[in-house]
Amino acid sequence: MKIKSLKIIVIGFLFLGCLSKTRNQQLSFPEWIFMPFPELNFKQISSSEDRKRLGLSDSETFSLKDIDADVLIVEYLSVYCYSCQLQTPIFNELYAAIQQDTNLKSKVKMIGIGAGNNQREVEKYRKEKNIPYPILPDPKFEAYDAIGKAGGTPFTILIKKTRKGDRLVLNYYLGLIRDYEDLLNEVKSALKADLTAIQFNEGEYFTVDYRKKLKPELSEEQITAKVKEIMRTLSDEVQNVERALLPGDDMVYIGKLSSTEREKQLIATVVRRDSVCDVCGVLHFIYVFNDKGEILNFTPISVYKHGNKVWDEEDTKKMESRILGRSIFEEFEFNPEVDAVSTATISSKLIFDSLDRAKRNLKELKKKRDVN
Repeated sequence: MKIKSLKIIVIGFLFLGCLSKTRNQQLSFPEWIFMPFPELNFKQISSSEDRKRLGLSDSETFSLKDIDADVLIVEYLSVYCYSCQLQTPIFNELYAAIQQDTNLKSKVKMIGIGAGNNQREVEKYRKEKNIPYPILPDPKFEAYDAIGKAGGTPFTILIKKTRKGDRLVLNYYLGLIRDYEDLLNEVKSALKADLTAIQFNEGEYFTVDYRKKLKPELSEEQITAKVKEIMRTLSDEVQNVERALLPGDDMVYIGKLSSTEREKQLIATVVRRDSVCDVCGVLHFIYVFNDKGEILNFTPISVYKHGNKVWDEEDTKKMESRILGRSIFEEFEFNPEVDAVSTATISSKLIFDSLDRAKRNLKELKKKRDVN
């Protein structure tokens, strides 16, 4: 069945720190929206203690519907996100407050989802920060992408179980929560909410559109000119460069080469995507590979490191050393210890993830050619 989504459209900005409140300043939640959380399956949690805490069986996979909770707090985070690191002790306090309340302890559960983080990263982070609730790895951003364009992390969602067992999103919050008390009050209100009259269409799921509404760094004409310039520095046989209109946010260009051999080409992909960080700039870069899949060029347009500082030449060289010459057909497993540009781990991870998605664009390109 094709999944439909009801999008919650929100205008975002480059610096979303304004959404974070100081202590004793009330959080502003949207009106309750009563939309089903997307149906996602996760690899079973290895810790028997965590499984028991969430009421999970020993099956190989589980979904949020399997968690034994009337109200579930889901925190999307990145272990490299500064706002997430600030929020962690606050959510540890929230968890402690829930455990100390006899009415809440058995009814309210918390989980984290590490957007772009693997099992090793979330386990290390959880141990370092003494986090009492499980954090689920989401190395390919599948769970993160399932909720639409979240605009960054931390992104907190409040979910309630209906009598039929559906999980409905009541509300959500993008940005750092500095005081847990308002969220705790929202949880208490959620427990009292009567959802019996709530109706929704089968196949519709909660998504948001929190994309940062920014003027592009380059116009489409400038991007096209930049792609042509890059391709012609790679080969003097480039005859013409045309854009291939494919689904998704990436812009893909095909450069045909004049050759006596079989038809050869260069493929350029222009990537522009939000960072997985609530106060970080948009990631914008170009990469080019040949018809064998070999990556020949990486050109940053706007790529940022900590403090929203633009990458310098040394940063670009570091990334080039990790990706040039590799094939887009291989798996781009990210190792932060060797692959990350200094103070730019999130941007580096997103670049690797974008390269890993190149295979999707090639499949779409093949479909387009087969149709034509």
